[in-house]
Amino acid sequence: MRKTILINNPHEGPEEHEFNYEWVKFSDGLVRAIYSSTTAPSDYWPRDVYISDLISGVYQRVGSYKCEAIGGVYDFICNDTEL
Repeated sequence: MRKTILINNPHEGPEEHEFNYEWVKFSDGLVRAIYSSTTAPSDYWPRDVYISDLISGVYQRVGSYKCEAIGGVYDFICNDTEL
């Protein structure tokens, strides 16, 4: 699933970037989805974390994450909606 996001580039104005879901391993050992982009710098990626809801077939937001840790592991920040 693709998502187009406008990013405000300082001194240049908004830029449109395409994001896709990428499945990554988090520091708690679970794999969840985040948005990633090949064109936007990682500092501009949305920090939302998703899981796949097998019943409805859609991605459900379950929290956010901190910056990427060494070795490609992310720190998950839970919110009240996690299943």
